[in-house]
Amino acid sequence: AREDVKTICDAIKLRNAGDQFIKSLTLDNCFDDGIDTHTLKFILGSIIAVSERDALLNLCDNGMSSQEAAIIAEFLNSNPSLTHLYLHENRFDDSDAAVLAS
Repeated sequence: AREDVKTICDAIKLRNAGDQFIKSLTLDNCFDDGIDTHTLKFILGSIIAVSERDALLNLCDNGMSSQEAAIIAEFLNSNPSLTHLYLHENRFDDSDAAVLAS
């Protein structure tokens, strides 16, 4: 994984392992080349520790499309604590929206 992403995700995991949970994570337009599937899996894996808390994740404007929609949908199905997810300004189409809604 990219070292900058790994550093951020490790810090999130460490904080969530204690009593100070990250309730909101905004990664809005912060990757020059967008978020690829590997980076997305790494990011989502870091916030799983918030299992009993409401959480917000903002991944707007990061160039994500169909491959990432499937990963996000899988994550949503196994992580009901994520109560707010912002994905606007990506490259999702109608079929991606259906995948995310399932």
